[in-house]
Amino acid sequence: MQHSILDIQMPVMDGFEVVQRLRELTKFQFLPILLVTSFDYGIDKINVIKCDRFIHKPIDIDTVTYKMREILDWNS
Repeated sequence: MQHSILDIQMPVMDGFEVVQRLRELTKFQFLPILLVTSFDYGIDKINVIKCDRFIHKPIDIDTVTYKMREILDWNS
């Protein structure tokens, strides 16, 4: 299964725009997406942009692994 981990702050377009554009394409409507950020966003923002989870920086590999397993289990 494909999945995506995106940082919110990226050059050219931010993670929110990437998610929005992906969700507009039928092929990627259900792509599991984990957004990484140093900002404090709540559950409302997750629902609005249609990503599966947020993770806050600094990150550790155990947290990333746990969140991705959560997303993949939920989407299977």
